[in-house]
Amino acid sequence: MNKKILITIGIIIIAVVLLAGCMQRPEPSPQQLPTKLPVEVISETICTDGIDNDGDGLTDNDDGDCWIREGAMTDEVLAYDDEPPTFLEYAEKIPELKAMGVKTFRLCSIHEHVEGKPYPVVDYYKLDTARCVNKGEEACKEELKTLVSVVHENDMRIVIDFISSNAIEESWIYKNHPEWMMRDTEGNIVNCYPSAEWGPALDRANPEVIVFLTEVARYYMREYDLDGFWVDSPQSNYNPAVVEGNHEAISLLRSVKAEMKSINPSAALIAEVPHRGYVDDPSVYDTTPVFDEMCECGYGQFFRKFVFPEMIVGEMSSEEFVEWLNEGEEIMYDRKRVRFVCTHDRWAAIFPFQYPNQYKPAIILMSTVPGAPLVWMGELGSVAISDHYEAALNIRNNSNALKYGSISNVWKSGDNIYAYLREYENEKVIVAINLLDKEITSYLDLSFLPKGTVMYDKLNTETLIIDDPDNFKISIPKYGSRILVME
Repeated sequence: MNKKILITIGIIIIAVVLLAGCMQRPEPSPQQLPTKLPVEVISETICTDGIDNDGDGLTDNDDGDCWIREGAMTDEVLAYDDEPPTFLEYAEKIPELKAMGVKTFRLCSIHEHVEGKPYPVVDYYKLDTARCVNKGEEACKEELKTLVSVVHENDMRIVIDFISSNAIEESWIYKNHPEWMMRDTEGNIVNCYPSAEWGPALDRANPEVIVFLTEVARYYMREYDLDGFWVDSPQSNYNPAVVEGNHEAISLLRSVKAEMKSINPSAALIAEVPHRGYVDDPSVYDTTPVFDEMCECGYGQFFRKFVFPEMIVGEMSSEEFVEWLNEGEEIMYDRKRVRFVCTHDRWAAIFPFQYPNQYKPAIILMSTVPGAPLVWMGELGSVAISDHYEAALNIRNNSNALKYGSISNVWKSGDNIYAYLREYENEKVIVAINLLDKEITSYLDLSFLPKGTVMYDKLNTETLIIDDPDNFKISIPKYGSRILVME
C-alpha cells in the first residue's frame, strides 16, 4: 500500500480517537454559548384540539406542555445505604406502572457518585454501575437504553435528573476545574447555601460551566433518547452576603432548554423548585417562579408545605382552598405544578406516618386538582395504597376535566369538606373529600345541573340523583372521598 495512503489513514484514526474522547468529556468554550431564549414564553394551553396553539410546531400530547399532564409521574426511592434497583429491574416494572396510570418515569441520580451520597455527581459521563446487572461501562449503558426502549414501547416518557448545584471534592469538576467553583469575597470555595451538607457549590453562571453542562445535557439526550430532564435544586445555591454578583441558574437552564429542544422538540423540563428562593426561608431570595420560563412543570412546594397542612387540620375552607389555587398560587406562563403526597425527600416521605388516616383522601386530592400528580415509589409497598393510586389515577387519566379543566368551589354549608367542580368543555366532574375523623353531612351548590341529574361515583361505584341542585345533601364516611361524573 502507498506510504502516503498509510499516513493518511493513520491521521484519520488518530483524529477519530481524539474526537471520541472530546465527545466523552468536552472541554468548554465560551464562544459555543447558544443564544438565550426570549423571556416571553407561550405555552400550549389546549391539549385536545389538534392545533398548534403556541407556535412550536407541536400539537396535543406531542407537546411537552401537554404530555406532562397526561398521567402521573414517578419519584424513586433513593438508596443511601443499599444498592438501588437496576435499570433492568425497573424495565420489568414499567407495564405495572403503566397500568397504575403512570405516564412519566423519572430516574433520580444515575451518575457515578460517592457511596452513601447518591446525589453529588463524581463524573457526569459515567453511570452508577450499581444500577446495572453487568458492571462494565458499555454494558451498563446498554441496560439504560433497554429501560428507555421499554418505557417508550409502553407509550410513556422518561426523564432523568439534571444535577448542577454542587461539585464535591471527589468529582471530576472539582479536581480539574476548581475555577468553576463558587467563591466568597476572599476567594475561598464555599459550600451550598443554605444546605451546606450538599458540599461545595458550583458557579452555574460561569460561561464555561454553562457550556460544559449544556454538553452533558446534549450527550444524554442524543445517547439515550430521553424525553427531558428533572431539574434538581435549580434555586440559587449561594449566600449573597458572602458571594458577590449574580450566580443563579437562569442562563444555564435557558441554554439546556434550547439544546434539548433542538434534539427532541417534544422534550420537557420539570423543575424541582420553580423559584430561585427557598420556601422555608424566602428572606434571602424572592420566590417568584422564574424557572417557569424554562420548565413546563414545577414542584408545588408552597401547596404541599403550607396550604395542605392547613387543610389537614381543617383550618382552610373549601372556598379558600379553591381561591388559593385560582389566584394565590403563583404560576407564570400558564405552566403547571407537580402535586404529591410523598417524595423521596424526608420531609415529604413521612406523611403516611404523620397522618395515616388522611393518606387515602390526600391521594384523591392530589390526583384531582389542577396539575400533574406524582407517585413516590416508596409508597407502593402497600397493596392497598397501590390499588388506591391505580383507581384515582385511571379515573383522572380518562377525564379531560380532571387533566385540563377549570376548578371552582361547590361546597356551600354543613361540615367542612373540600368539594369542587372540574370542568372542561362539556364534561363536569365533582370531587368531594372528607379529611375529618367523622362521617360528614354537607350541602353542595350544584345549581349548574338540572334537577334529577344522575351522577355516578366512580370511586365507590354508587349512583346519586341530584334531587335538589341548589342544596344537594351529600354524606361521606370519615376519611372518605367521592368522584362524581354524569352518567
